[in-house]
Amino acid sequence: MSEAYEYFESSQSDENEWERRAACASEDPELFFAPDRERSEDRERRQAKAKEICGRCAVRRECGESAIQTHKVYGIWGGMTETEIKIILRNLRTNGSQ
Repeated sequence: MSEAYEYFESSQSDENEWERRAACASEDPELFFAPDRERSEDRERRQAKAKEICGRCAVRRECGESAIQTHKVYGIWGGMTETEIKIILRNLRTNGSQ
């Protein structure tokens, strides 16, 4: 089990109501978190599958907003990769918004 998945499990203790309605709630969480030493082509495939699920999720916006507000930089949240979330957080810091 990856460290990122363990992070996900620990973050669920203060679950928001929207998380129960998320499209990913019935999916394998490993799809949303990189296993240790994942090859780049495997990561791209896994992320594409995760983003497909996020694309049809009714609470995608809430998920993405929560990820940014709580600085969740591990996993796919709101259809955004770790890199995409980090870029948003960096831009917010640069612009003085956070």
